[in-house]
Amino acid sequence: MLNTRFIFFFVLFDIIVGDVSIEWDKFKHKYNKQYKIIDEEIERKQIFIENHNEIHSFFTQELVSSRRNTLKSYTSSFKSTREVKDLPESLDWRDKGVITEVYHDEVGGIVTAVVDTELVESLHAIEAGKLTSIRLLSTIHGCF
Repeated sequence: MLNTRFIFFFVLFDIIVGDVSIEWDKFKHKYNKQYKIIDEEIERKQIFIENHNEIHSFFTQELVSSRRNTLKSYTSSFKSTREVKDLPESLDWRDKGVITEVYHDEVGGIVTAVVDTELVESLHAIEAGKLTSIRLLSTIHGCF
């Protein structure tokens, strides 16, 4: 068990260090860096690794915080919830007359256009109180 953990740790360490070493080699090649003394290269590589880790740490923190802030602003734009009473046991939109006939595969399987067309038809019927069929080809042409 101990040997397995040691091997796992060693492989993981090698992957992490190997990745940074590849970045170091790319950096040296790109900026034509050559070091005559091995001690200087070791020192410069250590500085590179520290900077590399700092940059990646910053990006990770920045992305997480920006995602968190985006989520807060996104959810705050919703209307507040309200208690809804007297909900029916079930709801079938076909009974409400806001679902059109199922489209047959007229255009070779463009599912997104079919779903979009049916969605627009249903939303229009709910808002306007009148069911209207939209030509599927019009939706497809609008998508491309």
